Amino acid sequence: MSRIYEQIEKDVEKIIGQYDGDKNGEVTINEAIEFFKRMGSKYPEKCAIVLFKMYDLDNEGKISYDEIQEEIFKRYQDKVREDQIKQYFQDDIEAFLLRYDKNRDNRIDFKELEQCFESIGSDHPKENANHIFTEIDKNRDGYLTIAEIKNYCRNTIRSKPYYQS
Repeated sequence: MSRIYEQIEKDVEKIIGQYDGDKNGEVTINEAIEFFKRMGSKYPEKCAIVLFKMYDLDNEGKISYDEIQEEIFKRYQDKVREDQIKQYFQDDIEAFLLRYDKNRDNRIDFKELEQCFESIGSDHPKENANHIFTEIDKNRDGYLTIAEIKNYCRNTIRSKPYYQS
């Protein structure tokens, strides 16, 4: 993990070096506009404004090495968290299929899901299975596929207030 952070630090130094016209370690809005002009941007002012909205965390009108590094680290950490969540659900889906896909066709039919609810002691296994099928079986073919389950989990996670992408 530390090699990744070291690479991020090197990349941030390169970024600051490209934008920082007077080489004082900070980038002003004018330096960013000049950089975008040199790069041939049709909209250098707009590009600079977007850059500053992303990285001028303290709204001082200049972007420091620390601000860029902090934002890049944050984005990297958010990506790692998202990847961990995806892996968690992938593992859960596979475990669910292994346990309840009795005929090993890589999908769950209504009866298999109903038996799943029976095995965990549900008082209303048929109703629970029906509810799940209504929510997840979007093509109404009578089977829950890995893709449908993943899609449902992904949409459910994104609708929660604690998840930010």
